[in-house]
Amino acid sequence: AASECADIFFAKFERAGDSSGPTRQNYAKEMFMDLADGFFMNKSAYERLNSLYDFEVIDRLIDNGLMFGCITDGSKGANVYTKKGIYHKDSNKVEVIDSTGAGDSFAGCFLHFLDKGLSVEKCLEYASAHGALACTRNGGMGGAVREEELFSFMEI
Repeated sequence: AASECADIFFAKFERAGDSSGPTRQNYAKEMFMDLADGFFMNKSAYERLNSLYDFEVIDRLIDNGLMFGCITDGSKGANVYTKKGIYHKDSNKVEVIDSTGAGDSFAGCFLHFLDKGLSVEKCLEYASAHGALACTRNGGMGGAVREEELFSFMEI
């Protein structure tokens, strides 16, 4: 939906031949840089976004001050990109009952621990476990757990 909105937005300027309007490159910078310190996106959505540009979007965003960008890839794990490097975490292997809310659980957990001052690597570790735990339960709110339950799950 976001890429469709962007297409409609830019088509207005392109049809009018208005070169003073925003460009797709400026739009990406404004959208992410002015509103966020980081972002989470699944791999397929990131690939669609990246296909709009002739450069690697995540690199450009990090170079322009974004604190982190996280690309999740389901059972293949997740990567977090920062100025210091790329951090990868394989997914925790669980029997999936329902993946609804797993990405939100992942992102919420990552931000919770980042706000507590933990390293990106540790946030990624906890977030991966939290997303996996969410998949072991029915419904989108199944992954809403306290730290104690998350830590207990991680010891298994």
